Amino acid sequence: MTRQDLDSVRDLKLRAWLLVQSRASLLATAEDLVPIINDIPRPKDVKSRTERLAVKILEIDDELDKVHEKIIQAEINLTEQIISEVDNPALQKLAILRYVKCLSYKDISHYMKYTLRYIYILHDKFFKRFITEK
Repeated sequence: MTRQDLDSVRDLKLRAWLLVQSRASLLATAEDLVPIINDIPRPKDVKSRTERLAVKILEIDDELDKVHEKIIQAEINLTEQIISEVDNPALQKLAILRYVKCLSYKDISHYMKYTLRYIYILHDKFFKRFITEK
């Protein structure tokens, strides 16, 4: 298991978050433009800015659907890899919570009912035993 394997889910979730932010920004822009653009006469063969924004929003929605599918598959693959390679149940749980669910160390310590310091110790043990350099 490499660091790149562990970061794959987090990277996809970040991509999904960025797409959601882009979509929200485009929606806000579209809402602001609708009253202005509807009052401006234009030739029939020219697409309005609002129509172009709507198309862009639909394209982002399609891409977001694809990213969500990739996230689900990456979560499944990484979970299976962790379970197959990590023999210690506490280390398995820590790795899944950190790298599949993308929880913070503080949230993991609360969930696992360990101190934050002990979570750091477990994570260090996990890294030394199971992560290889590529």
